[in-house]
Amino acid sequence: MSDATSLYAIVTGKHAETPDICAVELRGAGGRPLPDFSAGAHVEVRLPGGQTRSYSLCNAPSDRDRYVLGVHKSRTSRGGSRAMHEALMVGDTLQLTAPRNLFALAPEADHSVLVAAGIGITPILSMA
Repeated sequence: MSDATSLYAIVTGKHAETPDICAVELRGAGGRPLPDFSAGAHVEVRLPGGQTRSYSLCNAPSDRDRYVLGVHKSRTSRGGSRAMHEALMVGDTLQLTAPRNLFALAPEADHSVLVAAGIGITPILSMA
C-alpha cells in the first residue's frame, strides 16, 4: 500500500456485534470525505503492527460520511483480526486504500437474490 494511493481514517466507533464479530466505524481523518463506494466493495487496511488485510464495507453506499467494517476474530488468526479486536482503539488513525468492488451486483438485473452465511454476510449487508 503506497502513501500516494492511501487514505487516512479515524476509528470513531467500535462495538461487539457478537462475541467474535466487531463493527468498526471509520470517518475521514481531518474531516475529509471518504470516497464513494458501491455495494459489495472492500478496502485494504494497514493494521496496528503493519499487516494489511481486506475488509468489506457493510454500511449502505448512501451513508456517505463513514465506512463500517465487520471483523470476525478468527481462532486461527495470523494477527490481523486479533489486532482489529484487541489493539485497535477509538481515536486511532488507519491507513487504507480507496474502495474497490470485485463483487458488485449486476446493474442490468431486474432483481437479485442474496444468500450468505457467517462473516460472508458483510458485503451482502450493503447490498440489501
